[in-house]
Amino acid sequence: MAHGQHDLRLRFLDGLVDLDWVFIRKLDREINLQVSTGTFVSAQLGGGGPVHTDAPNAQIWETFNADDLNGGTLLDGDVVDLQTYDGLYVTVGAGQTVSADQRVPSTATLFKIVVQAGDTLGNGAKIALQTSTNPTI
Repeated sequence: MAHGQHDLRLRFLDGLVDLDWVFIRKLDREINLQVSTGTFVSAQLGGGGPVHTDAPNAQIWETFNADDLNGGTLLDGDVVDLQTYDGLYVTVGAGQTVSADQRVPSTATLFKIVVQAGDTLGNGAKIALQTSTNPTI
């Protein structure tokens, strides 16, 4: 399915349905970001505030969806949106504060992948993330 807004229509065969809400989760490539000290980048509680770099293990709050806007395999130079478990987008704001509090993607949520060795983003690859308005983080 292409990136962007889509309409979803539910059709029930009979009237005996009580539907309160629908949760849809994208199936993008999931990544964990580990900093040079060995700890992991974390959007605690699925986002909604600052992003931290002090998680000792990679668990659910330390897993991000890399929404590859180019499609296919993640490569050096690809542009991605990073989303938390709850679907919030990661941004870098004033003073280079990193947070996960945006519901809608924008130019502020775009990151360019800069692979430090090789050209594919594989398990254990060392990368840098670069924004269009901020230096590499």
